[in-house]
Amino acid sequence: MARKIFISFLGTGNNNEKYKKGRYKAGDFLSDETEFIQIATLDWIKQKEGVYPDKSFFLLTKSEENSWVALKSELDKKQIEYQPIRDFPKGEDESEIRDIFSKIEKIIEDNDKLYLDLTHDFRDMPIVLLIVSHLATIIKKAKIKHVSYGRALKSKKSTASIVNLLPLVTLLDQTKGITINKAIADYLSHPAGKTKINIFICGDADVKAEILKKYLKTEIQSADCELKITCLLDFNESKKKMMPKIDSNRFDFIISGPVPHSVEGKEIEDNLQSYCTKSGLKAKVYTTYHKPISKAYIKQVGKEILKKITKDKK
Repeated sequence: MARKIFISFLGTGNNNEKYKKGRYKAGDFLSDETEFIQIATLDWIKQKEGVYPDKSFFLLTKSEENSWVALKSELDKKQIEYQPIRDFPKGEDESEIRDIFSKIEKIIEDNDKLYLDLTHDFRDMPIVLLIVSHLATIIKKAKIKHVSYGRALKSKKSTASIVNLLPLVTLLDQTKGITINKAIADYLSHPAGKTKINIFICGDADVKAEILKKYLKTEIQSADCELKITCLLDFNESKKKMMPKIDSNRFDFIISGPVPHSVEGKEIEDNLQSYCTKSGLKAKVYTTYHKPISKAYIKQVGKEILKKITKDKK
């Protein structure tokens, strides 16, 4: 049977002083006077659901033992089932944050219904609690039923609100849904098994870019690849844009006609292969050297690219 469990950080109060006594309100609920937001929150849950959670877990650092003695007494009076988790780390570095994550994850069992109080302790601790709990909804089929935060009492005998933070969980669920939908959309638009091929055509040509792209796609289409073809065929523009494009894109193949011999102080050989190799780029370069790129040359290179793709797939 699924448990209802309450999880809360105890905290120590400002400068390790006792918490102020006061009352807490939420909607039509008004608590008895107490110094513990946990008691008020548990009473609010009981008013809404008729019973206290099956078990309440209190996460304690070493400095919180004195506060625990007083809270334990209140819990015993109300006959609330509880379990302290002692020597809890403070989350002061990555190792401690991971330890917190692990300890909370072990508390939660399959199909648990979670009631979370995010009021006390360092601000990163409640964030970790919310992250772990949300993860448990996925891997342990838990359900987050309650998330709240108690505002600070301004003075003794005053009243403060308990804020319902359950909408945060709705936002997390919506974010998760968007992520899943995007992954599905990406999968459908790029089916598994299709090789992505990124090709750059640069230099001078005797035909338009769209014609070169069409001829190249015709030669390679039997490989069932997802093609991305970028063209830069203006010799003067190449001086400014060619090398930045080559440096910033992971092209698989570069088809080059006549190109500048140097761009912004960078010496480039006619076939660009030496430059790509020295720069750690994996592109295979095909070049016409000093002849403009033609339809016939594009078809020839397309056949060679097809052979290489087919070989690499085996």
